[in-house]
Parts: sequence; structure tokens; C-alpha cells
Amino acid sequence: MLSLTRNVGQSIRVGDDIQVKILRVKGRSVVLGIQAGDDVAVHHLEICRSQKDLAPDAPTEPVGKPSLRSLLAKFLRRRKNRPQ
Repeated sequence: MLSLTRNVGQSIRVGDDIQVKILRVKGRSVVLGIQAGDDVAVHHLEICRSQKDLAPDAPTEPVGKPSLRSLLAKFLRRRKNRPQ
């Protein structure tokens, strides 16, 4: 897992098409802004898990649309395997 420290107003980029920006911090909550193409599905992981509990046979990602989680995992795998 990649761990980054960002301040309010700062962003990170995932691949070429996804930007995650820290909008504000309030107590222990962080508000994120996520910019991604229309072909990227962005969901709360807790909601996906609860829906999976209700329908165990349901796919965790919409068919044909990679989730932000899968794109981030793919990006981190490529970064990990990149020669130093």
C-alpha cells in the first residue's frame, strides 16, 4: 500500500485519468474530490460490501467499467514492478 501525506488543496494523480484532491479535513473526517473519466466507476467501498452481502452472486464492479479501486491496484502493481 502506498501511503501519502497531503494537505488541503493538494492532489494525487492515479494513472493518467484520475485525480484525487483533499477538499477539507473536519475532525477525523477527510473530504475527497475525485475526478475520473466517465468510464471509471467510483463507489464507497462500504456500500459495495453491503450490496455484496445482500446479493452474494452479484459482481462487485459494474460490468465494463473498472472501479477506482481496481485501477489504483493496477497502477500500484505497475509501480511496484518498475525497475529502480
